[in-house]
Amino acid sequence: MDEEERLNYLSKLSLNSLSYISYDWKIWARPKQLPPDGVDWRVWLLMAGRGFGKTRSGSEYIRWIVETNRGKHLALIGDTMDDVRSVMIEGKSGILSVSPPWFKPKYYPSRRLLEWPNGAVAKCFAADSPDQLRGPEFDFGWADEIAKWRYPEAWDNLNLALRIGKTPQICVTTTPRPKPWLIELAKAHDTRLVTGHSKENNANLSAGFISAMIRKYDGTSLGQQELAGELITDLPNAIWLRENLDSLIQDMPKRHSFIRIVIGVDPAVGGHDETGIIVTGKTADALIWVLEDASIPFTKHFIRYQNSCRRQEYSGGGH
Repeated sequence: MDEEERLNYLSKLSLNSLSYISYDWKIWARPKQLPPDGVDWRVWLLMAGRGFGKTRSGSEYIRWIVETNRGKHLALIGDTMDDVRSVMIEGKSGILSVSPPWFKPKYYPSRRLLEWPNGAVAKCFAADSPDQLRGPEFDFGWADEIAKWRYPEAWDNLNLALRIGKTPQICVTTTPRPKPWLIELAKAHDTRLVTGHSKENNANLSAGFISAMIRKYDGTSLGQQELAGELITDLPNAIWLRENLDSLIQDMPKRHSFIRIVIGVDPAVGGHDETGIIVTGKTADALIWVLEDASIPFTKHFIRYQNSCRRQEYSGGGH
């Protein structure tokens, strides 16, 4: 059907029919923005460049799950609670914006809850507080920008919570970053990976945005990541390549083989950095083995502990 035929067809429809069509996502979506067919997958990983339309895809996925009565107990997880509210729920492409007026959920910010007319509910969680995901259970969900998540435990806990219903599934939308757990997720047998370039959504993006981004980032590794949505595991000028490191992994020698064990600590002093803790050992043949990466996140509990130690020190009670 060409443009003239489409316009002629639309001109004959009632206002009610036009309203329904405007909310029919399958008509407007690009194929990559629609969930994979079948139920033989657990994670739909939509890993694409900025401006691709990932947020709209996630919102429409949740709407489709609820409106077709596929799921009743859903989870919405963003990097922070502010991200969940301002992007996933109230954003321009968020759930409230894409929902039709005749089936729009009620949002209860204080309860961190969305509730639809058919009784389905979606609970909201922040990945920067991974323990929130201990205990609840869900049949479907949407996790946004997981490459930004500081704590892999948030993803682990979410997976453990995705356990009710016949085929629990989750939509994951993110711009890629070279995180080991994200690389592992992309390769998993039950993950359906979909990638895409920002320019695939040119029709809905400012021409100035596209030209500026291509002018600045085209041909760079950052451009491959932020625009093309490619998962870059190594930087072009990296001293250590991941494949080289992987090739060096061997079974650890017996404990009595080590003549010296050293624990290196690089303390976090603020922000959301990790405290780096690396355990290394030297054997009699002068080889150095990295035995464990025991690094821990710089959490609020650690901040309180530091402050407590400082107060004791200032009051003369330090050790």
